Amino acid sequence: MPPLVEIQEVTRRFGALAAVDNVSLEIAEGEFLALLGPSGCGKTTLMRLIAGFGAADSGRILIGGRDMADVPPYERPVNMMFQSHALFPHMSVESNIAFGLARAGMSKGDMGRRVAEMLRLVQMEGFGARRPHQLSGGQSQRVALARALARRPRLLLLDEPLAALDRKLREETQFELKAVQRELGTAFMLVTHDQGEAMAMAGRIAVMRAGAIAQTGSPREIYESPASRFVAEFVGGINLFEAVVVSFAGGIASARLDGASDFVFTARCSSPLAAGQKTALAVRPESIVITRTGGAPPAPGALRGEVVDTAFLGGIFHARVKLASGFVVLSALSGPAAAELGLTRGDSVDASIGPGGGRILAS
Repeated sequence: MPPLVEIQEVTRRFGALAAVDNVSLEIAEGEFLALLGPSGCGKTTLMRLIAGFGAADSGRILIGGRDMADVPPYERPVNMMFQSHALFPHMSVESNIAFGLARAGMSKGDMGRRVAEMLRLVQMEGFGARRPHQLSGGQSQRVALARALARRPRLLLLDEPLAALDRKLREETQFELKAVQRELGTAFMLVTHDQGEAMAMAGRIAVMRAGAIAQTGSPREIYESPASRFVAEFVGGINLFEAVVVSFAGGIASARLDGASDFVFTARCSSPLAAGQKTALAVRPESIVITRTGGAPPAPGALRGEVVDTAFLGGIFHARVKLASGFVVLSALSGPAAAELGLTRGDSVDASIGPGGGRILAS
């Protein structure tokens, strides 16, 4: 099946700044894609180009196989849900949802049925007569979603739609949005700087940096196999050990850690590396294994250190360990494992990397 959206080598400049720099990306029919990146990386500019609120300096954007270059925003099979929700304060919930349908010339009977369908979809039956000031933040967000979906766009663009909600409501709404998207089969593109939100909601993530796509993949691929130091640091907690390449063959690299001449780590690397090249070993906190020393010398593949801080975060226990080199690593342990170790500040421990727990980065 051909992709719904094809972004082909698109560039958008503002003076000397390339806000979007030669970006190519596809969105499939019915896909939930997250465009993830820090502020100023170009993700909102790219979203606005898809919606038609700006023109690319070069490249093409196709939706359903049609080049959108000369298609105005109101004729594109796209709608947008804004962070502010932007509900009309003088209109009822029903009128807000029906606004775009009325402008499209839908009959009153069909419009009433569509509004009722949208209210059911977002679980807002019985709220149709209310005004926006009578709604909670979460309810306003649902009405905005219903209005954006009422005209049945093929692609819905979501511009950080949950940013104004408190943490508990935001987490609940993430699952509600996913359920709505699955029921309708509409393609969603979420624009966000929140990596947790992107990983919780999207089936695929495109990470942006300085106007370009740094990596695309499933949430698991992005988390477990970051393509670069930037992606590793931006998505989730990470320990980055500076290292030097010892050897590379068949996609497998060996690297020696700085400050630990006898510690050589071997892992898969997606890009070729040369012996002597500086690199980094990326290890997620949950892959750092902590054991008490018991007075014995460090086991092979382990680095000795001292616990300098701990934090209990519900089911996860964080321990910060200062190694002999001075580098501080973060280890994330399950509650039962942490209870068994009984770690406290000042304890002497050995830190090692669990099987398959590290990745050698090319950049």
